[in-house]
Amino acid sequence: MKLKDEYTQLLSMYRHRWNLKDNGDPMVTHSSVLQPMVWDGNNVILKIALINEEKQGNQLMVQWNGHGAAKVFLHDDNSILLEQLSGETALFQMAQNGEDDQATKILCDVAQHLHSVESSAKLVLSPLKQWFNELFKAEEKNKALFSESASIARNLLESQINSTVLHGDLHHQNVLYSKEKGWLAIDPKGLYGENTYEFANLFCNPDHHVALIPGRLERQLDIVCNQTGIDRDRMLQWIVAYSALSASWSIQDGMDAALALSINAQALKLLS
Repeated sequence: MKLKDEYTQLLSMYRHRWNLKDNGDPMVTHSSVLQPMVWDGNNVILKIALINEEKQGNQLMVQWNGHGAAKVFLHDDNSILLEQLSGETALFQMAQNGEDDQATKILCDVAQHLHSVESSAKLVLSPLKQWFNELFKAEEKNKALFSESASIARNLLESQINSTVLHGDLHHQNVLYSKEKGWLAIDPKGLYGENTYEFANLFCNPDHHVALIPGRLERQLDIVCNQTGIDRDRMLQWIVAYSALSASWSIQDGMDAALALSINAQALKLLS
C-alpha cells in the first residue's frame, strides 16, 4: 500500500523524534495512522490521530496510564506510543467458540475497572447528549424507523445516573490480552455520561452470527445486570438507544444496518 506523502512524512517525523524502528507495515484508517514499531526494546504501536475524536481517545489512554488499558509510553497532542498487545487470546474468538458468557464477563470487568480510574478535569470528552445527535438527525428523515428509539434515548439522556468517563466503544475487538496484566482496553472514543451506555455495545457484537443467536440477548442481559448491578429495564433502554444510534451511523455510511436494527427490535419487544 502506497501511503500519502503527508502520512509518510508524519511517520518519518516520529521515527526521529522518538527514536523508533519499523516493526511492521503501516495502516491507515479514516481516523488514524498506525504502525508497529520498536522503542527502547519494546514492541509498540505508533498511533497518529487524524481527527479530533481520535485525539480525545489518545488523551484518555494517557490518562488511564495502563490501568485497565494498554500502557502509553510516549505521547504528544496528536499521537501516542502504546504497548503492542499480542492478541493471542481474543474475545471475539471466545464468543464464537462457545465462551460468549465468559467474554461478556471480561468486558464487564474491564469497563468497571476503567470507570474506577480517577479522571482529570482537563480531559476533553464528548457528552452523550452530543454523541446521540446522529440518531436524532436520522429520526427526522425516518420517523417510522427511529421515532420510538429516539424518544427512549431522549428520556435516558435527560435522566442520566452514575455518570462517568466512558471508553465509548468497548467491544470484543477493543479489549486485548496481555500475559502480564490480563485484559486491557484500546481505542477509546472519550465520552462522558451514564455508565450503563458502556455495556450496550457488546449486545451488537462480536458479529451477527453470535449476536443474533436466539436467546443470546436475554442471556447476556442477565450476565451484565448480575455483574454490574444495573437495572434490567434501564439496560434494555440503553440497548434500544445504542442499537438505534448504531443503525443510524450505518445508514449514514451506506452500510448494512440489519444487525443493529434486529437487536433494537429484540430489545424493544423485551421492554413492552
